Amino acid sequence: MDMLSELALDPQTHLITVPLLILVAMLRKTPAVPNWSVQWIILILAITFAMLQNGITMTAIYNGFIAAMSVTYITRGVVNFKEEKKMNQLQCDCEKYKELFDTLINEHNDE
Repeated sequence: MDMLSELALDPQTHLITVPLLILVAMLRKTPAVPNWSVQWIILILAITFAMLQNGITMTAIYNGFIAAMSVTYITRGVVNFKEEKKMNQLQCDCEKYKELFDTLINEHNDE
């Protein structure tokens, strides 16, 4: 318990997240890298970058985990936002086609 109280978030940890976000974007577009391995690569790189920045300490490992989690949270948020936007667009398109279909059926029934 004493070791956990000594851990502190380094204010420069957010500097690690920017290159990691760029790496995530590049790795996701690379067909040779499976999507499940991207998060592991990011975790290893985040811990490595944090250790290069702060030295080999538990605080550096902690900061690496925090940076990797932030990158994962941001990328999942962006992906979910895009998927939700696409679903809303599809739902709007379906409603338009349903209205058009209903008007065509009503016109056909009136004849």
